Order: sequence, then C-alpha cells, then structure tokens
Amino acid sequence: MKRIMAFLGVVMASCVYGHASHRMHEADILAVFNGCDSPDFRRIVKRISSGMDNELPRRFRAEIGAIPGNHRLLGHCWTFGDAIPRRVLDAIEEKHPGRKSDFIKIWQTFANEIITDVAQTTGLPRKQSGALAALIHDIHLLGDRTPDNTLVDHVLTTDEIRRNMVKSAGTLWGKRSDEAESIGNALKAARARGAEESVRAEEMLLALKEQDIGGSVRTLLAATRLRMIASK
Repeated sequence: MKRIMAFLGVVMASCVYGHASHRMHEADILAVFNGCDSPDFRRIVKRISSGMDNELPRRFRAEIGAIPGNHRLLGHCWTFGDAIPRRVLDAIEEKHPGRKSDFIKIWQTFANEIITDVAQTTGLPRKQSGALAALIHDIHLLGDRTPDNTLVDHVLTTDEIRRNMVKSAGTLWGKRSDEAESIGNALKAARARGAEESVRAEEMLLALKEQDIGGSVRTLLAATRLRMIASK
C-alpha cells in the first residue's frame, strides 16, 4: 500500500508541476542537442536545468526568505540576458519589502556563474555562451509547458520562448545563418499545429528534436577550438 501511495504521489506531482525531476528536463535537452553527450556538456545541462528549479530557489530562501507563490516565479518568466520582469520584482517587494534589489543580485550572480562556466567549458565568447545557456534554459521552459503540467502562471508562453530561441540561435550562429532560420521556421510551424499552449510546447519540442542542432553545436565548438589553437 505504501508503494502504491508513493507512486500516486509522484503521478499527482507530475500532473501539477510538469516534469517531475531535472532528469526529465535533461533528457529533453540532450535529445535536442543530439550527440552533445560529453561529460562536460551534460554537467552544464544539469547545472542550468537543476539550478533553475533547485539552486536559485535555495539561494532565495537562504538570503531573503519564503518565495511568493511557487519556485517558477524565479527564472521561469524570463531568460538569460533579459531583465527580470516588473511583476516578479513587485511580488518579491510585496512579500519582502526592500529586498527586490537583493534578488536582482542573486539572479545576476547565478546567471553570471553559469555563463562563465559555459564560456570556460566551451571556449565560446561570453555573448555566445549566454546564448547557448539561454537555448538550454528555453528547452527546460518548453518542458514546463507540455501537457503533463498545469502550474504555468510564471512560465513564458510558447510564443515568447520561440522568439527567445530564434534570438539566441541568431547570436550563436549568426542572425542570417541557416541554423537560426531552420530553428525559427521549425518552431513557427510546430507552434501552429497546436490549439492549446501545452500542445504547442509538445509540438515545438518534437520539432527541435528533429533538427540537427547537436551537429551544428559540435561544428561550432570544433571551429572555436581550432581558432583557440591557432591563436596560441
């Protein structure tokens, strides 16, 4: 009976919170970045995905206190490189007067640590490293929008995620690159196939997994390494 109750608890949590663990998010991300399965890349993926759901809320609770609402108020309605939305800061200020500036510092430190880690691991310039981190983050957000989830008040919409991903792809490979155009077209077509947000997110994830994004990333990183060797 205890095992049955525990199983039902996991199922119910999944229906409310979407992906039940960072491992489900990581599986999505690694499927999109197909072939990018080195230990270093897996570590970055885990740090970003688990960090959004666990590390960032932990820092907030340790330095400020209880999170207004649920953990998705933090880092789920904006992405790397974006300003924190006013409504998030207002919610924090209402519950913890005078502390919104403290959260801005928490987020900036958290984001800078991740982007620095990506840059040091891949050799990419900082701007491109931020774009790669943002792509990984946005795939996580798509997972939070899929049909196994109902708690989406603080998660970016699929259209916002699409725009962010096109922007990040443009930063990573170039605005007029084949990669950015292919990702943009695939996301636009996939989103149009869904009548509801949850279905749109699912279609967008499937479309991304059908792209050779992993191959494009590996090519980019290989070229980056060659430039680093040539510059020595």
